[in-house]
Amino acid sequence: MCTLSVLRRGADGVAGGETGFDLWFNRDERLTRAAESPPVAGVTDGGVRYVAPRDGERGGTWLMLNERGLTVCVLNDYEVAGGAAGEVSRGGLPLVCAACGDAENAVAVARAWVEATGPARVGAFWLLAADESGGLRGLGWDGRGWTKRDGVEFASSSSLRPAEVRRVREAAHAALAAGDGRTRESLGRLHWSHDAAAGPESVRMRRPDACTRSVCAVRVRRGAERRLVYTAVDWSVADGAGEETETIL
Repeated sequence: MCTLSVLRRGADGVAGGETGFDLWFNRDERLTRAAESPPVAGVTDGGVRYVAPRDGERGGTWLMLNERGLTVCVLNDYEVAGGAAGEVSRGGLPLVCAACGDAENAVAVARAWVEATGPARVGAFWLLAADESGGLRGLGWDGRGWTKRDGVEFASSSSLRPAEVRRVREAAHAALAAGDGRTRESLGRLHWSHDAAAGPESVRMRRPDACTRSVCAVRVRRGAERRLVYTAVDWSVADGAGEETETIL
């Protein structure tokens, strides 16, 4: 249960001088799941620094940013095989890519990890990787086979009415092009938007058994900026913004 948006900049993305990307990720979880932790810094065996928030129940993550300007995200795919969790946590996928330098390499490493682990042990997922050159690559596993999903700039999943909720959120994302356009500001507003009447269909969602736990905003510029802002969602305040943690690599 998550939503991801990417705004690419440079030769492989939108026009305008800079090369890199801005990325947002809403992490939705059931209320009974253990509390998550803000981003934790780490270093690979090869000395590559990275940062990732952590799931309090299985120890994995949904998003990783490293010093090479690569971000890797994973979403559960509830539209196939019921989105079963699997024996091995999908949250390990971004972490095994922590040493990678570009999106192409990341999806190859992720696939190799699943194949080595045993595909039948890993639940269905979508993995998306963005790098500082504006490259965007995607990989899907549905429990039976692989699907490439390169260049996809929006993805969303829901354990409740998955296809219907995804279509509503996709329409909200597409509507930005007819309004102010897809900008850093408009996409940020989209990820913090909540309609009490729509509830589970909102990008910042809430229902009796689950809600959006956090919003991550990543900003990467080629050869320069690598920034992750993690904001806990506080449903007791009007705008939902709780404690914020910023990490710069």
